[in-house]
Amino acid sequence: MGVDCFKTNFGERIPTDVIYHDGSDLQKMHNDYSYLYNKVVLDVLREVRGEGEAVVFARSGTVGSQPLPVHWGGDCSATYDRIDS
Repeated sequence: MGVDCFKTNFGERIPTDVIYHDGSDLQKMHNDYSYLYNKVVLDVLREVRGEGEAVVFARSGTVGSQPLPVHWGGDCSATYDRIDS
């Protein structure tokens, strides 16, 4: 069998008490990190499974994340008023 997909949950939660090796701004990395995190995981899966066979089930995303399949909006809750007719 093997692994076809990884759920990269909480990729948006980055440490704020660190210094990035390239000196990146912590506020900028809030968005960039989620893209880089998901892309690295997808790249590894593509290397192992092949192009078109790898999927990342990502909760976080930012501009540029659209080509990384698949995104999920997180745990959403809803309440619906019942309408009696």
